[in-house]
Amino acid sequence: MEEFNSALSYAYLLLKYRIRTSKELSLRLKRRNFSSETIDKVVEFLNKQGYINDNEFIEIFVKDKLSRGWGKKKIFFSLKRLGIEESIINEELEKISLGEYSAKIREVIKRKLGGKKTSEIDKETKAKLFRYLIQRGFSLEEIEGVLSDEHE
Repeated sequence: MEEFNSALSYAYLLLKYRIRTSKELSLRLKRRNFSSETIDKVVEFLNKQGYINDNEFIEIFVKDKLSRGWGKKKIFFSLKRLGIEESIINEELEKISLGEYSAKIREVIKRKLGGKKTSEIDKETKAKLFRYLIQRGFSLEEIEGVLSDEHE
């Protein structure tokens, strides 16, 4: 019982800073050398109490990272690294409307170019822009789609 309370206190401390996935919390508790049985009990308890909700975590994570200019690929791999199943990630990413996503790409481009239009920049700058957007997790097709829309 003492180990459970200690693990629970540590879990509350972690959750105080930000919401976490059950797998992420399990790994952090494991690093503190709590037994697997205790970790399972703590995670189950926190799930029942509503302190851990992987679906809610994913929804908040996706909205936050999208607002910070991350693309779907970067969001996908970050969530996968946190132990979320691919099918659940894909389901959440599919909820992002094409219009909203294209607008986000345009916003990132506008911020990066400082208000210049893409037709006004040279090839080297355009190549740098493409590399930047790809690093942010946007696919080549998505970037080209947005840029071709601007030229029409």
